[in-house]
Amino acid sequence: MQKIITKFKMCKELGIRAAMQSKPENPDEEVQKEAGVRKFLGKDLAQMSSQELSELDDKLIKGLLFIKDTKLQLLKDEVEKSRMQQLQVVQKNQMLLRQANPSPTLYDK
Repeated sequence: MQKIITKFKMCKELGIRAAMQSKPENPDEEVQKEAGVRKFLGKDLAQMSSQELSELDDKLIKGLLFIKDTKLQLLKDEVEKSRMQQLQVVQKNQMLLRQANPSPTLYDK
């Protein structure tokens, strides 16, 4: 879980840097975006009201749940893929065993 949070923070910081490098159309909007991003990263929280903190908490929880659901789906897909590969290997092994040890026929007697 800590790895996910660390990766999330790194991605966000990269996004902030990219956003800062682009020219803002409206300087006021840019200041608001920066303030929102800083709050999202856990900076300048002392200036926030309890309502804003609750909203931020809800956004973070939703984001983490989305990440968790995505990861779970990827793991399920990987397990299903592994099961299919296992089934194919078992079938191929059975075919090879039949070829290596053919059953006796009436002509062999």
